Amino acid sequence: SEVADDIAAAFDPLPLSGTVSAAVLRVARRHPDAFRLLWRHAATEPEFSDFAAVFRASAYNFTEGLLAEQIADPVMRHWTARSVLGYLYEGVCLWLDDGERARDDEVAKALSIGMHAIIGARHVASPVVVPD
Repeated sequence: SEVADDIAAAFDPLPLSGTVSAAVLRVARRHPDAFRLLWRHAATEPEFSDFAAVFRASAYNFTEGLLAEQIADPVMRHWTARSVLGYLYEGVCLWLDDGERARDDEVAKALSIGMHAIIGARHVASPVVVPD
């Protein structure tokens, strides 16, 4: 799909200026209906479900790779990658539904802060050993 190709191109190489959320939002603005379809609906449509599964798996694997140095625990890294992407992509879809293009930079920054909060949540989620 054109939107999946644009997303891949936006991250090859990884954007050095701006944020990941800004790059995804720019792609979504170019292809709003296709972006929503890819993220929200394709997985449940028999004709597109295989493509959607491959897209999501690629996105999750890419994100897990970026998190490898920060999160050693593979279970927490997997959860974090899936959570960050779910938050980012659904947040972009909601902004496409309700937001104003003129405020995209503001929303991209808010999404970026939220993604960092999810990544930091792994510390809170780690088991705490309480001495007897």
